[in-house]
Amino acid sequence: MQKNFKELSEKLNSLNGIEGVLVRHRSRLLDNLLIEKIRDFNLVSTIERKFNISKNNATFFLYGWNQYYLYRTNIPFFKKAKRVILIEEGANAYLYPQPGNLSMLIKKAYGMNSKFLQKDKVESIYVQFPDNYSKLMNLNKKVKLLNLNYMVGKLDIKDKSDILNLFLTNEVKNKIEQQIISNKSITIVLTQPLSEDGYEDEKTKMKYYKEIIQQEENSLILLKQHPRETTNYNFNNVVILDKNFPSELLSFFNFQFDKAIGICTSAIYQINAKTKVNIYEDYFSKK
Repeated sequence: MQKNFKELSEKLNSLNGIEGVLVRHRSRLLDNLLIEKIRDFNLVSTIERKFNISKNNATFFLYGWNQYYLYRTNIPFFKKAKRVILIEEGANAYLYPQPGNLSMLIKKAYGMNSKFLQKDKVESIYVQFPDNYSKLMNLNKKVKLLNLNYMVGKLDIKDKSDILNLFLTNEVKNKIEQQIISNKSITIVLTQPLSEDGYEDEKTKMKYYKEIIQQEENSLILLKQHPRETTNYNFNNVVILDKNFPSELLSFFNFQFDKAIGICTSAIYQINAKTKVNIYEDYFSKK
């Protein structure tokens, strides 16, 4: 993982408009001992010095949060910022379960305040489906629609290509280009961490996706693995996208997928596909 981040940071630094990239490795043990908390504030101070950021004008865009609390990794930036803009890290983030009283008490001990949304420094809260956030109902003035399709539409072809190249290997790009030249159909399959999150056992999850793959065997199949998955998908004639490839970038390809298929994932609606099949849309709510 550290190697991947190093390679990504080098690619990011080569782009216009990027002032610098800092990669922060965290130890869970040191995090629980509050030692990482000290390192966090040292990191923020380093960023302030390196990029000449003043607390009086600092605006931070933070992705590490849910409607119940701010993640530990974001606490030092939240405290230092003059203004904060919160952006959800995924369309299904609203499904995050509400912590129990004991859990919240422990989180507060680590500085993970549940009332961060009400702070005056929080200027905007961008989410894809505002109505799904019960905790945000009394914050109407702050809540904004995160319209990814509109944002993608504002990018030109070069911008999209530069961003895609951050995550795509030459091998994957060549396979896609060959398929386009041969005028064959292309299907994208998005997986979910069904076994990792305890919804299904590994064998059942593999059965689900194997059936999907078999139904699309006449197409080039790209399989986009969820970042939290540990499953080794060893299907034949399937191009596996790195699980760290953001699904939001699937709309950046300069062609239209013939079909996008997933199990209870809103990500397929951000994909430029002729047919979008979201199997078991209410899967998580019924489990």
